Amino acid sequence: AAAKKHGVDLHGHRSEHFCDAAAKQASVIVVFDDINRQWIDQRFPTLRAPVVMLGSFLPRIGSSRAIADPDGGDRSTFESVYDEIGTAVVGLARHVREATVG
Repeated sequence: AAAKKHGVDLHGHRSEHFCDAAAKQASVIVVFDDINRQWIDQRFPTLRAPVVMLGSFLPRIGSSRAIADPDGGDRSTFESVYDEIGTAVVGLARHVREATVG
């Protein structure tokens, strides 16, 4: 419902586990929290791609860079997390643009 509210159709979306092939092909890996980062570090110790926290692209100072998993939360929790992800993605896109142009 939160995605639909923002015009995103998730009808055909299917989650997949991060696998060896994806790890080898990645130029960068974006995670939401330290649990995701630790999981990748443990399973792919020779990974060459940098692992970055999506929340590090949020305009907040002095707080966690993690983006909470809304699973089990109510609709307002999902909407809040969705807004946070959207803001962070804009920040990430800006960072990528600046890195590739500059």
